Amino acid sequence: MKNYLDFINEEVGQLLVEPYPYQQTTDDKLATYYKFTTDDDDKYVVRFFHMGEFQHKEKWMGHYNVEFVTGGDEYTEGDSIVVNKGRFYKVMSTVISIIKDFVKEKDPKVLKFNPVSNYKKDKRRKNIYIRYIEKMLPNDYKYKKSFFGDALIITKKY
Repeated sequence: MKNYLDFINEEVGQLLVEPYPYQQTTDDKLATYYKFTTDDDDKYVVRFFHMGEFQHKEKWMGHYNVEFVTGGDEYTEGDSIVVNKGRFYKVMSTVISIIKDFVKEKDPKVLKFNPVSNYKKDKRRKNIYIRYIEKMLPNDYKYKKSFFGDALIITKKY
């Protein structure tokens, strides 16, 4: 009998679920934003913040913090909350499609994610994100663990 992890290992990263339609809404030197809406009208924004431009540091050029939130738009904060409406795979399929488009367009050196959890020390969502990242990374990128906190870091191979 298959357990939860067997299911995750088979399904994650296969993009068997069609992504929601999405669109890029902002693209400037500080940030790039994409948005999409779920079937039950939850609005998501995927944001890529260019840390080199924010920090005015040459060594951070090409480094992006990535977040996806619901309840906001490109100009408002939104919430990094766990929605838990049973649409996780479709939402993740959409986020992965957006990240792939962004990587193709911008060729970033580093992407950094900070997963949100239901409660302190909850690693379930982070572990699923790691599985997605490991399966969906372009060949010229690699995943590495952060020494600080729960951040997930993807770096370009040189």
